[in-house]
Amino acid sequence: MRYPSKTLIKNITPLARTLSEANRDARYACAIQTFKSDVKLTMEFIEGAVLGALIVGAGIAGVGGLIYFFLKG
Repeated sequence: MRYPSKTLIKNITPLARTLSEANRDARYACAIQTFKSDVKLTMEFIEGAVLGALIVGAGIAGVGGLIYFFLKG
């Protein structure tokens, strides 16, 4: 298989936007954006919902306990 000359490759490839892109180093090779799977998004939602419910429940229990403490005594 014959490869095109370096001059041809240089002339048909776009100009590099950054030094990393020109050198094709590790920073250039890293993915720019990654997406979370549906399972991971669902687990994070459930985790947030449970944590939120515990925080709200603890707040309501604290206020209720204070009211009970002051009205009982």
